[in-house]
Amino acid sequence: MQKEEKRKAKVYLPLASRGHPCNGDQFVWKIFLIALGLRLGFVLFYPQFPLGYDALMYDELGWNLAKGKGFIGGFTGSTIGSPDGPEVGVGPIYPAFLALIYLTFKHHLIAVRIVQAFLSAAVILVLYPKVREAFGSDTGKLSSVLIALYPAFIIYPGILLTETLFLFFLAILIWALISAVQSDSPWRWVIAGAVMGGTILLRQETLVMVPVFAGLVLWQFPREGLIRKLSLFLLVSVLSVGIWTVRNYLVFDELILVSAHGGDTLWISTKGWTEWHDEDPDFQSLVQGLNYIKRNNVLRKEGIINIARDPLNYLLLCIKRLPHLWITSHTTYLAGLTNTYQQSYMHGAFGKLFAKIVLLGGNLALIFMGIWGAFIALKAQKEKLGLIFFFLVPIVVIAIIHFFLFAAPRYQVPIMPFVLVFAGTQLNRLYLMMLPLLRR
Repeated sequence: MQKEEKRKAKVYLPLASRGHPCNGDQFVWKIFLIALGLRLGFVLFYPQFPLGYDALMYDELGWNLAKGKGFIGGFTGSTIGSPDGPEVGVGPIYPAFLALIYLTFKHHLIAVRIVQAFLSAAVILVLYPKVREAFGSDTGKLSSVLIALYPAFIIYPGILLTETLFLFFLAILIWALISAVQSDSPWRWVIAGAVMGGTILLRQETLVMVPVFAGLVLWQFPREGLIRKLSLFLLVSVLSVGIWTVRNYLVFDELILVSAHGGDTLWISTKGWTEWHDEDPDFQSLVQGLNYIKRNNVLRKEGIINIARDPLNYLLLCIKRLPHLWITSHTTYLAGLTNTYQQSYMHGAFGKLFAKIVLLGGNLALIFMGIWGAFIALKAQKEKLGLIFFFLVPIVVIAIIHFFLFAAPRYQVPIMPFVLVFAGTQLNRLYLMMLPLLRR
């Protein structure tokens, strides 16, 4: 009888607890290869979504850089009508990423998609060691499986937008920061600062994370010499971004930190639009005849005036914006499923409608599980609270930014690895709670 009980217990114990041959790194490498296969299969064999406006602008910037023409054209060029105008609408990292690929493989979009597929899958390898340290091996493996199978991470490598590179940078950033607080080496802080700077130059909104991470480190990891090391992190971050800020000042004679893109984002947020309407009379009356920088300055000023004039209406618009970020099936860029639910129903495409509903339901279930898992983890794992907060910061910061500013479904993608980590935490907890039932 005792042997039978031991046999049942062994069957249902979590993998990390019973010496399974797929334990640890071997297991994660297998999941990585599965993830890579799914992503490569999608970008190589599934019809890809055509390049939209933003993707075309990034492609133009990357190709101009690869040809040696410099950081010209793109968003700024399309606005001022001059293809040779210097770019100031976006940071330099993603265009430089494209340029490097084009220099290596020529102007082939499939090369970009393949590289992005590798980066998307590599997030598993980057995050697993730190997830294991913060949440345990079982959660590390469960979250790796979720990241491997998550539909958006399979779809977005096929799109020439910043989302895939951004989620990879965020994963590297969390790895670098946790490595820094666990090490006595100042070089770890230099690396973390460089990654932080690069992340800001990729997406300017992450600038907000700098004081948040600094405050977290001071609060949760106080020790001798911390101020000096944290200062290294801040200094390298500032210098990394500062090089580009100097370029902007020399080219445009204005102090522009990364990009002159905040004004239009603020203004559209006060209008409640979910997409741009370039022919809108109010918009045209404000920007007609202005270059990109002046246009953004005017729109920023008008956006602030709109908020001051009716703050309650702006708050209501912020609340209405929540579904645009969180309630999504991630089929916006999935060829064959781009129609709305209503359009799919009206056209009688019930199979596609069902697929969209399933993807939506699965995404919402994972987000709910992630929120639940975050609350449980913060309450139950007091001894590792500092490490857990590192995974929470990107979620909270990005969510708050896009509560107040324009939100789109794709802005959710870069923070979903961290949501899935917390979802894995809760799924593992539910599994352990069900073990007595499974043993019967």
